[in-house]
Amino acid sequence: MSINTLDIVQRIIQAADNGDYPIVLSLWDFYILNNLSYLFTNSNNNDNQLYELLNMECLLNLYVSTYPFRLSTLQMAKSAKVCADLAARGMAIFKNYLETRKHYLINEKIDNMKYRHIYKIAFPPTHPKYKHLFTKKWIQ
Repeated sequence: MSINTLDIVQRIIQAADNGDYPIVLSLWDFYILNNLSYLFTNSNNNDNQLYELLNMECLLNLYVSTYPFRLSTLQMAKSAKVCADLAARGMAIFKNYLETRKHYLINEKIDNMKYRHIYKIAFPPTHPKYKHLFTKKWIQ
């Protein structure tokens, strides 16, 4: 039984919309990175595709890691502690992403590396450099 590309994309989007970071990353790694690993081994011929893929991966991680800070998520949480725990988890996972993928992301062509310090900010939605990540426009 094979899964088509649209099904994979829909599963990743649904998991991201639900804030299910581990599922998003598992699906991304299994279906996307595993199938496009040739870009990493033969990058001389595929530089643009590789950079596009790395930017998409960074945006995906950023999207899901900021999920706990969204107003709808904060309103659903039962307490301030739950909010804080969710936010800390999202930022910890984003930090881990940066640390484990650093060798790919050091290149200056990776546009989204301007977000690499977001996990150090106590409440990113109010920070001038990051507050645009919490607008409806960016989320959509």
